[in-house]
Amino acid sequence: MRRNIWMAMTFNPQIHGRHTIRVPGFDYSDPGYYMITVCTQDRKRLFGRIRNGQMVLNGLGRIAGECIRDVAIHFRNVHVDEWIVMPDHVHIIFEIQNKRRGAACCAPTDNRKFGDMPPGSLPVIVRSFKSAVSKRIHTFAPDIRIWQRNYWERILRDEGELWWYRNYIRDNPRNWKR
Repeated sequence: MRRNIWMAMTFNPQIHGRHTIRVPGFDYSDPGYYMITVCTQDRKRLFGRIRNGQMVLNGLGRIAGECIRDVAIHFRNVHVDEWIVMPDHVHIIFEIQNKRRGAACCAPTDNRKFGDMPPGSLPVIVRSFKSAVSKRIHTFAPDIRIWQRNYWERILRDEGELWWYRNYIRDNPRNWKR
């Protein structure tokens, strides 16, 4: 039996300098609310500035906002609940309303490759959003690196958490300390 060299390697966060923040075994295509934060590369203030406790978007920030609103067009099972574009990051609460139906969403098999993501899952939604923003910005500014690798996420488990994160997003510009 031939072993794949990648399967034989053990991931070590001390050596490789990163670790996963995903909940092991959790299906990120399950219905529910998910809070994400995506940061710009090197936390550069690409999207605008805070003035008098209000976010003032520049052209790049407006593109990010448009792409957030467009998520629900591209993923019909997703509702964008609350969001904000900040100077160097975005916060979004997504509600995945139901699992996508069809063969692409069938139960995983032994044939799945490492890194495969079910259609309509949170990683696919975030990857699509980041890609859309980058593609639109790169049409006129091809050398800008927009996004930091990965993103932060939280599975919102109850109405109290949902309420807290909605308020956190709304208050984010007023609480900006940079």
